[in-house]
Amino acid sequence: GINSAIFVPEMSEGFVGIGFAIPSRIIEAVLPELEAGRTIVRGYLGFIPRQLSAELAQDLGLAVRDGVMVKRVIEGSPAFEAGLRSFDVILSLNGERVERVNRLLQRIARLKPGEEVTLRVARGAREVELQLTTAERPTGALEKEALVPDAGDER
Repeated sequence: GINSAIFVPEMSEGFVGIGFAIPSRIIEAVLPELEAGRTIVRGYLGFIPRQLSAELAQDLGLAVRDGVMVKRVIEGSPAFEAGLRSFDVILSLNGERVERVNRLLQRIARLKPGEEVTLRVARGAREVELQLTTAERPTGALEKEALVPDAGDER
């Protein structure tokens, strides 16, 4: 990978073992585009995910015990327009099982804007299939769980 940050505490003689790097598989995928002077375009659905654990699922009374829960849907996004809701649990994307937040976000990022996708979600005690059309990921897109939702911006 390529180092993107390294922690070096004050008064130390160098690197102490904490570093962040861009994985080489991501670099291999985007480097040709960057070398050609093109902008990297990422797919976007428009929701903030949260990793679902068995404990959280039990606390919320959900029928499923693992997967990716929708914490917040961004107003005006493809997910919003398709009817995705907070507390839906994403079970699959285009028929492929969804288990981890980071893998789901990577898969969404690889989608091309305008691509049709199918999400299968658990909503309460039933499963629902939603059809979405991906958009281009906007600069500064909100996809981090730590963000505090704005009132009126949720579904």
